[in-house]
Amino acid sequence: MGWTSFRRERNIRRVLRSLSGHRVVVVLKPGNVWVVENARTDFRDYEEALSTCLMRGWIDVLHEAVPHGSLQPNGLPSTESSFQKQETIYRITDSGWSVINRTQMWVMSTFAVALLALVASVLQLWRS
Repeated sequence: MGWTSFRRERNIRRVLRSLSGHRVVVVLKPGNVWVVENARTDFRDYEEALSTCLMRGWIDVLHEAVPHGSLQPNGLPSTESSFQKQETIYRITDSGWSVINRTQMWVMSTFAVALLALVASVLQLWRS
């Protein structure tokens, strides 16, 4: 695995972790418009990373073609053009949360410790 591949995987996991930080702050009425906090999309190769996460089953599409825009510094939508583009809202699957929490590393570590304990027990029984 080369250095560029390592960087690409790191960027994919960074995008996945950024999705875990999305929070709905308020729902505006009328229209049920979600105001999402921490919705960063300024990562390098963002679309490719999202597609990779989708392909690996780490995320699912929650809503497609949702109006997307930015708020003014005072927290209100801009009056001239509230929604400049449309984006997709994703949800993180159980396997995505496992990647974020590095569950596989913990499982492999505990398996290695258990295997070493088993080998030590067998050697101790064999010696006596």
